[in-house]
Amino acid sequence: EDWVVVSGWARLAARLLDAPALLAHLQSRGARGVAELAGEFSLAARVRGATFVARDRYGTRPLYHALRGRAHLFATSIGPLLSAGVPAVVDRHAVVTSLVLGYAPAPATALARVRQVPPGHVVELGARGPIARAYYAPRERLAARSMADSARALDRALTKAVAQTPARGKVGAFLSGGLDSSLVLARLAERGERVEAYTLHFGDALPSEIRYAEAVARHLHVRHHVLELGARAFCDAIDPAL
Repeated sequence: EDWVVVSGWARLAARLLDAPALLAHLQSRGARGVAELAGEFSLAARVRGATFVARDRYGTRPLYHALRGRAHLFATSIGPLLSAGVPAVVDRHAVVTSLVLGYAPAPATALARVRQVPPGHVVELGARGPIARAYYAPRERLAARSMADSARALDRALTKAVAQTPARGKVGAFLSGGLDSSLVLARLAERGERVEAYTLHFGDALPSEIRYAEAVARHLHVRHHVLELGARAFCDAIDPAL
């Protein structure tokens, strides 16, 4: 029997797909149909006798997979895989790399037996083991244009991206105080969305852009929630998150 499970949202051209429509698309196109999707999603599907997992082009939604015996397991966080019996064997190289870069590059994770689906990839889960295939590769495009032209191009792209984001009812937006989150919040507010901003604050002893976040929210007349997270609270939350 064919099935699909999805986290996030997927769009085909201008059409937002619910789960039945997404399954129908994959039944028609197979795993190749993932390349025609846009949005922020991670998904797992079985169609035409093949099982595969996939992640959106930029990896905005997490997706992990592992083998337990001959069974393929997948989840949007590592905890359920450990609960299902996947051994928690530490990948020391991945841990060191994450300390240097701030993250473990896909497909590695902190655990040797758990892999993550790289952005823009489909991973087939078959008898020969997981086989990853890229369906999207970002390209760097250098253009001889002025800073003003570049700013206008960025503004158009950002405005279009925010306009295509499905929003129903009240919207919560993360606001770090940096340019990216501030611009997204501004576009949401301009659309007339019922948006509220949320900022994590790790205490005055650490570097912070909290004052910029407060200034942006005040300028946009957006309700601003500051979530205090100290070192102890952060450490205590690690195990539940896994």
